[in-house]
Amino acid sequence: SHMRFREGWDDYLVARILRCPDPRRAVITAYPPGYELPHGRAADARPTVLVPGGFDDSGVLRVRGRALRTVPKLGPDGNDNVPVPLCAAGFNFCAGECGEKVSYPEMPHLFFGEEAAYAAMLYTHGYDFFAPPRSVLYHLWSRKH
Repeated sequence: SHMRFREGWDDYLVARILRCPDPRRAVITAYPPGYELPHGRAADARPTVLVPGGFDDSGVLRVRGRALRTVPKLGPDGNDNVPVPLCAAGFNFCAGECGEKVSYPEMPHLFFGEEAAYAAMLYTHGYDFFAPPRSVLYHLWSRKH
């Protein structure tokens, strides 16, 4: 596998989603920070947020992950999740009914662009996106192995 989860990830994500304004309509999502073999996670636990990265030569919106400078503080509403405008294809944590109501778009000839399409589909069905205040999983971005 090329993904590593932090210890207690499942309990952490359940707690995160329950802090959202409407947990049944929330999606916890992020691009995970990278790690290198043989280690299973990066030392940096700052969250990453999804932001528009501009349009490519084909006119497709490219999504980028950006690490926050600091870890968010708990807000007055008890929520420290970070609202984000987009959804990552590789990491979504949400109520199971989300997948039943909004299926991932089948776009076999498109690699870039499906995330923006999926985010639009989720948003128009009433879902909001949040990044967790600390990294939950780590991705082996390098293909050197």
